[in-house]
Amino acid sequence: MKKNNYLKLLFLVAFLFQIKQEVNAAILVDTIQFQKFSKEKELNLTEYLKLEGGYIRQLFLTDSSLVLLDLMAMTNHFFNQYSLVDKKLKRSFIKRGTKLGEAMGGFTGGIYNKETFWFHDISLNRLVTATFAGSVASEPVKLNQFTLPNFYHTVQMKDGTTLYGEGSTHAENKIQELNISNNKEINLFDVYNKRPANIPYYAWKSAHEAFLFSKPTKDKLVLAYQFTDKVEILDIKTNKSKIISGPINVEPKFTPRFRDGRDEAVIDEDAIMAFINGFMTNKFIYLLYSGKTRLESNTANYIFVYDWNGNQIEKINCKKEISAFVVSDDDSTIYVFEPSSQLVLNASLIGLKK
Repeated sequence: MKKNNYLKLLFLVAFLFQIKQEVNAAILVDTIQFQKFSKEKELNLTEYLKLEGGYIRQLFLTDSSLVLLDLMAMTNHFFNQYSLVDKKLKRSFIKRGTKLGEAMGGFTGGIYNKETFWFHDISLNRLVTATFAGSVASEPVKLNQFTLPNFYHTVQMKDGTTLYGEGSTHAENKIQELNISNNKEINLFDVYNKRPANIPYYAWKSAHEAFLFSKPTKDKLVLAYQFTDKVEILDIKTNKSKIISGPINVEPKFTPRFRDGRDEAVIDEDAIMAFINGFMTNKFIYLLYSGKTRLESNTANYIFVYDWNGNQIEKINCKKEISAFVVSDDDSTIYVFEPSSQLVLNASLIGLKK
């Protein structure tokens, strides 16, 4: 009897191991390496709007306005909406503070349904949303907030009730899908299934923090890694991902550390920063690439462009050190922010390889 039980146990272990292998096989990433962009171009930027102080982290285009996310909240609000017609400030929203509908600090925001803006308050661990009641600036803005149950490095909204989170410290998976109405993680995507045996898992995950972006159609996500020039495209429907590595193929430089009960990565001061910002359209992935050391990486002058199949398209030289940019829906126009001059500039992207 004991022998039979032992054999059953061995069979069970083998069966579970096979399941684990099959699960891992289902999420294995396809890696594409390249050494040089096949096309390079330079932007002919012209002055569009002069600002007075602030640090613009993101820009957004609507049908009639340009919206700037200012991390310094110089108007005492994080978002400022300017008319595309007369370039005047129309309204500001999401006030700095700790009250309902306010925020203290973060670096990720966005828009969904073309009417609701959101801001991930990383300091208070909550998500604040602002929905316009109408197109007139004097009309009220509906504010709401959601306390997040766990820490996420960056997030993206799928819709009004669901977000995707990256860089969590409570789960091994790269990305979590969270229902913000009940704080339940209803889906998990992808894990780091390849790492050196001597590196603790969460230290490795910490060293591979990324900026999370979503395709406007919401069927794909992008991880633009901070300390390695890798871009990962995750197909939500198939739960499979593809990594594009290059052109430098730099790897993170860090030291594992155990502190406050958990493993983490201490990034070396001379580590190369890769991607520091980005913007997605239905045709292309645009990512702002630094290539500088960690202490010099608040701005960059190169934008790497990929398509959604993982092909490198081109390298854009902005000829200016910028912190943020936005691209029109038809990929014809780009707006950028240059912190040193406090200028929003724009340029034509016509001629981009289709």
